[in-house]
Amino acid sequence: MKILAVIPARKNSKRILNKNLKILGKKPLVQWTIDISKKIPCLSDILISTDSLKILNLARKNKILAPWLRPKKLSSDKATTASCIDHALKWYERKIKKVDAVLILQPTSPFRTKKLIYRAIKIFKSNKSLPVVGVSKIKKNSTIKNKIIFSYDKESKKYRRFKKSKNIFFVNGSVYLVSKMYFKENKHIYKNIISPVISNNIKESLDINTYRDFEKARSLID
Repeated sequence: MKILAVIPARKNSKRILNKNLKILGKKPLVQWTIDISKKIPCLSDILISTDSLKILNLARKNKILAPWLRPKKLSSDKATTASCIDHALKWYERKIKKVDAVLILQPTSPFRTKKLIYRAIKIFKSNKSLPVVGVSKIKKNSTIKNKIIFSYDKESKKYRRFKKSKNIFFVNGSVYLVSKMYFKENKHIYKNIISPVISNNIKESLDINTYRDFEKARSLID
């Protein structure tokens, strides 16, 4: 199975200036995701989608695909991750080769592990019709504002967008793995039903979106 890994690394951020280049543990935030992706030999390729010349040069220094700067229309606050993945996938299949699936690794999850990625790939291989999405269980009294929520539906035996349930999970941003067919048909990375890859490790589940998140990440570095 051919899997293309895409790292979407935009230059600007609403809440943290130059977030993907901000230093975490003596290296830029995006470097964490580059490093872990290079440790997954079963990937066909790793491609970075960015509008930053600094990130582009960093990617090339690390010998991963950085063929262009992302078009301006895909670099604004209104641009979706799905539109960036679509652009990268179309370019890759036109210029290099066809793939079966896309693995999306966001730089905002620096502590994801090889084990988590391999688990996601294993789950995907067992059912390629559904996207695999990284989730974590919501604990009592947890703040879930702005989080996308799923729960296990016993009737259909599937994970669906929020239904009343004792076991509810939030999308933690650590990993997304979707078949090319699903992505092209739905124009989304995932919709209402997913195959979850569950991680309740606080470090692995951290998604950096605010300065507070960044300070938490610094405190979690061994």
